[in-house]
Amino acid sequence: MGCLNCPQTEEKLEMDTVMYNGFGGYTLRKNGEYFESADVNLEWYKNPTAQDFEKLARKDKKAKWEIEMNLPLRDATWERKGRNNWILTKKGNGFA
Repeated sequence: MGCLNCPQTEEKLEMDTVMYNGFGGYTLRKNGEYFESADVNLEWYKNPTAQDFEKLARKDKKAKWEIEMNLPLRDATWERKGRNNWILTKKGNGFA
């Protein structure tokens, strides 16, 4: 069933989504391997956005790029399908 109080997971990731890390968070993966994530000690407003991750992905357009969200009550993966176009490929109930 998942979290009844969590926001709906978007089919297309918005570029202004904050890529925070803490008790769960977001990770950028390149060809299935860890590539980048935010520092867990950053203040909210200093975290990168999906647009920042997009800029990194544009440097290697042939790679398979994914953004993973892993939170206590929900998780999701979006795959890059072109410029500013990150499409939901997987979602679940989180790690708790």
